[in-house]
Amino acid sequence: READFATIFNGVWDNKDQAHKDPRFDILEIRLQPIDIPVLRPATVLFVEEAVNGFVNILNLAVVTEGPDGNIHLKRYNITHEARLKGGSFNPDVLTNITLEELHGDENCSTDFEQVESRLFIGEWAICNYVNKGRHPMYSLIFTCIHHISIMPLNVKEARTQ
Repeated sequence: READFATIFNGVWDNKDQAHKDPRFDILEIRLQPIDIPVLRPATVLFVEEAVNGFVNILNLAVVTEGPDGNIHLKRYNITHEARLKGGSFNPDVLTNITLEELHGDENCSTDFEQVESRLFIGEWAICNYVNKGRHPMYSLIFTCIHHISIMPLNVKEARTQ
């Protein structure tokens, strides 16, 4: 199921059409792609990039597993990057020789999905680099092969991955 999830949950999404109609919207771009990381084999791994208004806020490697509850869980590791990195400019191939010692994540920061139909997943994606009232705020996500809906928490000022 991990590979099935990664097959559906990959690609490039943005809200440029919505933002061009209403300039109050920030432009969000999300890039997700399967990546082979030898030190994490045989796990299914996704490269995750989120950019806001053209600059990267989040770079992660996400290890995809199926839990005993049948749900999909992502353990995310931060990729440190320079400030003002342009969205889409990071080459994930440079990560193929990363070591376990170089991987850092937050054990209290979860990303979980439930498959509700054969090609329909719903889930919560924690914003791990932000804490509000002692908790990580959550994006709510609904996605299929061709549609991706993201509901963002209010009043969250994301900072780039540290």
